[in-house]
Amino acid sequence: MVVCLLFSTGCAGKTGAVTKKQGITHLTTETASSYAVKNLAFPLEINIHDMFTDGENLFFLGASGSNSFLYAANDDGSDVRLIASCDNNNEIWLSGTSYEENYYLYNSLEHCLAELDHSGEKKRNIELPDNVSCWDVFANNEGLFAVGNGEIHALSIQEGKASSLYTIRISAKAKAGQRSDGTIFVSWEDNGQNAISKLEPSKKQLGETHYFDASCHIIGAGTEWELYLLNGTTLYGYRFSNGDVQKLLSFSDCGLLSNGLICEIGNGELLYTGSSGDQPSLPFVLTPDDQKDVSVVLTLGTLDVLHPTITEAVLSWNRTHPNSRIEIRDYSSYSTETDSRGAELKLITDVAAGNAPDLYNLSDFGTTMNASLFARRNILENLYQYIDKDSDLSRDDFFAGPLHCMEIDGGLYQITPYFLLLSTIAAKQDVGPSDQWTYEHLESVVDASDKYDYLFDLLYDRDDWLEIMVTASGKKLIDWSAGQCYFNSDYFIHLLELAKERPDKTEMEHNGYVSALISNSRALLFMETYRDFWEAEGLADIYGGENYAFVGLPEVGSVMIPEMSLGISAVSQNKDLCWEFLRTFLLKDSSSVYVYAGFPLRKDDAIQRMHLEVETLKTDADEYDPQTEQAMKTLLDELENTRALYQTDMRLWTIISGELSRYYAGKKTAEETADAVQRLASLYLSEQG
Repeated sequence: MVVCLLFSTGCAGKTGAVTKKQGITHLTTETASSYAVKNLAFPLEINIHDMFTDGENLFFLGASGSNSFLYAANDDGSDVRLIASCDNNNEIWLSGTSYEENYYLYNSLEHCLAELDHSGEKKRNIELPDNVSCWDVFANNEGLFAVGNGEIHALSIQEGKASSLYTIRISAKAKAGQRSDGTIFVSWEDNGQNAISKLEPSKKQLGETHYFDASCHIIGAGTEWELYLLNGTTLYGYRFSNGDVQKLLSFSDCGLLSNGLICEIGNGELLYTGSSGDQPSLPFVLTPDDQKDVSVVLTLGTLDVLHPTITEAVLSWNRTHPNSRIEIRDYSSYSTETDSRGAELKLITDVAAGNAPDLYNLSDFGTTMNASLFARRNILENLYQYIDKDSDLSRDDFFAGPLHCMEIDGGLYQITPYFLLLSTIAAKQDVGPSDQWTYEHLESVVDASDKYDYLFDLLYDRDDWLEIMVTASGKKLIDWSAGQCYFNSDYFIHLLELAKERPDKTEMEHNGYVSALISNSRALLFMETYRDFWEAEGLADIYGGENYAFVGLPEVGSVMIPEMSLGISAVSQNKDLCWEFLRTFLLKDSSSVYVYAGFPLRKDDAIQRMHLEVETLKTDADEYDPQTEQAMKTLLDELENTRALYQTDMRLWTIISGELSRYYAGKKTAEETADAVQRLASLYLSEQG
């Protein structure tokens, strides 16, 4: 049987000695068999926080609403029955264990252990010291242990209070599992290496340690496999005793999220406490199903956690396409605390070695893995060829402005089904017609006015503001497809000058009351990001009628911020099937199928959403104002007028920010700073080519 306790630790400290080190284990990619999924019969839908055992029974600890519950079941998951519950607002049970004649449940609200006898009767609360974090609690014949904040504490309980006998320090993001024989294992990072160690409480240290080529966290323990390890969305079985490792399944293949715990319940079956996007939050039984015929497997490569909308789409595909499935290849597990670029380098290596994913998640805009760079390297397919021959789709279905913003040399290499709008708002009578919205004109308006002290509001400090402006300037500063940058331009020099005039710390707080922020800002331009039409409701009240304009960023215009983005590999052997998946995001009414994620790229879906918002307002005659409806229509028009793509590159920003301190200190002029950035950025771009 299994004791499986999951914990995520915070700050890393000096670890206990590792007494025996093993070589690096490489995680496999071939799956042993497929699994069928069914719900376990359970009396209540609860979010399960933990599982543990007393050697005979399996226990589920979870919550529904404000109530906490402790359920027991036979070791095969049958005969689920309630042991204890608590509807006290002072108690939330997050983890538990069986120790001697009692259950000990960690109450996170009061930072104590609730001690219950085996009938479920509450006996007392055991106070924990302030210096003992207890995100999880577990026990064996050597004592009771609390885990949290990068530490394992051996506990002593006397007179209703617990004290720490000794502390073993572990790294951040560690997780642990305990076998039925009491052996405790810890997955952690040992000086940047992914490691699993056996805990030796009697020696007050970590013992035998095995290393892995990628991040893998313990989410269960058993007998068929001593440990169950999670790598991204993939479950592995691992035998610590001899180093055997086997890929068992990908949770996304089963239509499940990788957010739960695993235990064995006999006959090769696994009990899993994760969840499914549109299914009840109940335990699942995973049964080996070797007869399942999957003819095609598509891989979706990602450097970061997938947007919930993409996850939902993958789960839906795998539930409804029995002959094909999408596997998520999560490269983030190759990054460590000491090597933040491990994920990118592994992806580059796979692409160079001919092991590229079929689909790319291009939504991680903090990396160099953007669609423009990939298109320049001929890694991505031009999606226009698929749209143009699709009988249900046309380029005219989408907002022309955003679609054009995503183009690279006339091709479309990423699809962004939902986006946000970054713009600035101003009084129309003050800024004049749109053909005058240059920095020179707008600054002259500020200089001649008693109403304005600033061109831009001061919600962002100078570094944050400059980063936004650089990221949102589109091809005025960097053209990825051409491999050119323009940081020695008058445009960037002026951005540096404006940034230097801003405070180094923000002076205003965004408390949600936009009208107060605008009126108090004394700024001609107020910067705001929009994700839905209702956010335009107050504009008429703030400026009066229709006396306002979306200026956007001067000399750039309004900017689209992709909420999520996907592309197809140019070397995929299943491009048509990849497109079949992508098009599900683009069909009419698709925005009502998936998780809410911003403005739809489809014009008709956006118009429908706006009309629904207006109809909602009309249900309350006191709330409806025709000017509000007009404000939403004005925002709709601005979506069409989007002129630039918001594209982050953290390495590029590191180059820029590295030159700012000397400029702010007056040791360099704006021109000298711009020249230095241009030289370094040009070198960086040439390296990427």
